[in-house]
Amino acid sequence: MNVEIFDLLESCIIVFGLDGLIVYSNKNARAYFDVKLEDDIRNILQPDDRAVFFDNLMDILNKEGLYKN
Repeated sequence: MNVEIFDLLESCIIVFGLDGLIVYSNKNARAYFDVKLEDDIRNILQPDDRAVFFDNLMDILNKEGLYKN
């Protein structure tokens, strides 16, 4: 798949695996969040949001629950 087109977008795109490690980020995401491949996605969140947000997101992705804050 040709993903270079995502570097032309103004949006930040970050793709991560079930282990929470980044497998792809476009140019704007790398510049804005200062991330690179295999960084932990939770590093872009504030410390108090990391556990709650990531756990909720993984529940949704695993279709085990609904988002709750």
